[in-house]
Amino acid sequence: MSSDGMSRCGVMAAACALAALSGCGPSTEGGPDAGAGAGSVPLTPRMGQSHPHLMAGPLTSQLDDDSAVPYFLWDDPMTLGELRARLRAASEPERERLVGKILREARDTDVWQFITPQALSRDFARYAPHLGRRRTFWEYTLGMWRTLGLLE
Repeated sequence: MSSDGMSRCGVMAAACALAALSGCGPSTEGGPDAGAGAGSVPLTPRMGQSHPHLMAGPLTSQLDDDSAVPYFLWDDPMTLGELRARLRAASEPERERLVGKILREARDTDVWQFITPQALSRDFARYAPHLGRRRTFWEYTLGMWRTLGLLE
């Protein structure tokens, strides 16, 4: 059992279920998946199928191209242009989720392309539930900036 109570078999079962739902799985047509053992989860889609996460393009850390998919959206691929448009037009709960994802997954130096320190400080309580382990980092950072007089 792992520390969160999920057995290794449970993790593998969840991975297999996800692979089945996404169209990935052992292939009978040859290619990179041929010969995969029972219960294995290959890294490539079946022959003739495209994986939905691969259709958006490769991930990048270059954040100056609106057609690029940023590295921090690895689990929800969209281009930078799409992300910026969604941030402008999204409902408040969706905007909070997206900003929380950026704060949680992006490098701290990249965050400022999407939110100002002042807006983060003002609205932090709304983003905090989405931050996971990064919450303490942002609490500390904002606290220090306030102590130093960089934020009100």
